[in-house]
Amino acid sequence: MDFSKERRSSFVHLHTWSWFSFLRGGSSPQALVEQAVRNGQTALALTDWMTVAGAVQFQVAARKAGIKAIVGAEVQLEGHPLVLLCADQTGYATLNRLLTGAHLQDRENPEVSLEQLSDDNGGLFILTGGVEGRLRQLVMGNRYEEAMLWLEHLADIAPKRVFVELVAHRLEDEPRVLNQLTALARGLNLHAVATNAARYATPQDFITHDLLNRIRLKIRYDEPHPELPLNDEAWLKSLDELYPLIPDPNALANAAALAAECEVNLLPGEITPPGALLPLGFGHYNDYLVYLCREALPRRYPDPLRLARAEAILAHELSIITTLDVAEFFLVVREVMEYARSRGIRCAGRGSAANSIVAYLLDITTVCPLEHRLLFERFLHAGRQGTPDIDVDFDTARRDEVIDWMIRRWTISHTAMTANVNQYRLRSAVRDVAKVLGWSAQTATHQATRVLDGHGDPEEVRTYRAALAGVLGQVPLLEPLLALVERLQGCPRNLSLHSG
Repeated sequence: MDFSKERRSSFVHLHTWSWFSFLRGGSSPQALVEQAVRNGQTALALTDWMTVAGAVQFQVAARKAGIKAIVGAEVQLEGHPLVLLCADQTGYATLNRLLTGAHLQDRENPEVSLEQLSDDNGGLFILTGGVEGRLRQLVMGNRYEEAMLWLEHLADIAPKRVFVELVAHRLEDEPRVLNQLTALARGLNLHAVATNAARYATPQDFITHDLLNRIRLKIRYDEPHPELPLNDEAWLKSLDELYPLIPDPNALANAAALAAECEVNLLPGEITPPGALLPLGFGHYNDYLVYLCREALPRRYPDPLRLARAEAILAHELSIITTLDVAEFFLVVREVMEYARSRGIRCAGRGSAANSIVAYLLDITTVCPLEHRLLFERFLHAGRQGTPDIDVDFDTARRDEVIDWMIRRWTISHTAMTANVNQYRLRSAVRDVAKVLGWSAQTATHQATRVLDGHGDPEEVRTYRAALAGVLGQVPLLEPLLALVERLQGCPRNLSLHSG
């Protein structure tokens, strides 16, 4: 790794939160990328708190903007934050193991232990953390010897992959602390890297950051709390804005050198689907799909007139399916449903897949698209990219049997549970903001929800101004309520387990 001398033109940011830190960060991944582009930065790392939930959205935005996306996370390590960056796909897998283990052990307060990190850190770069990091806290408390011992231990865990993080937030005694951190790094032949531990994209986004933290901590605007931000300096600063605050100019160049070592791509050009069974005598999945459909036609359409119409529609669908090369996908879904039925587990395909006669002939769906005049193109058309979307319902009491079989059948490389990202809706946004502004929970929850559209978005709140005023009164805080609710548009509130 080439950690060169001062290069003021090559600063990148290695430590940022988005609002996928769930009630912690104050900006979307897209907003962070846009600010990085305005700053002239060529790379950016997303290190959300205890999650990589925003990584794909972040990489999509970065690719469109033409900058490098670095994947990582800020983990809680025995009471203090530590930043982990993925050097490669191995590091990404390691990070996910650590995060998964932490959340499984304690859903409310997930943590990674030093022992876990010692045993499993392949492909990861380690930054000592920001203002709340253990190393900085020890230095702030003048516990210099203790700080050196802890840093030595961390460096022994991952030789040549530990970096002392210098975070500049214009806090009290910060110049002394940053100088001592720099001296610590030099004393142990470690490199320091400069960041701003950004929690939001621009100074204006501090309002959203502060609001989300108060919602998470369940405190009003007139209440203090030690976890609240100390000031509004944790935004994504440019090189010129950060340079005067960092005592070690090489730390800026070191950040760029470290970024160059990180290569994780979560957006492959193509997806390799799980393989379907192909009986002897069939050279291709297309051939087998055609065979199954032709065999089922007379059974489904015994009437000659309907059979002729069905054959025409089938030929049309098969031409699109084979052109898109998704025959194997249909066969995989068929296998799953055949297994479920063989075990007496109730199942049925639904949604737009019911528009397909192929799905009907494969017993994936039970609705005849001819009888109901359903349009196949609503489900699949020649211009579509990626695999089709076939929703299948299973008996709730026995769905785990199907999932377990799928994991055995296709291995963990081709199976996964899915998470829901629950975004703020109008009602939940008004309820949470009203509580922060001091209204009672009863007023916020029971009264305000009666006048709001349950399917509305936060950005629509001003259309309900009169109705809200009727419940809350024409009070001075009504306008701040509307403005803060609008800030929650698109903001994730929490994760939940998807049914698929």
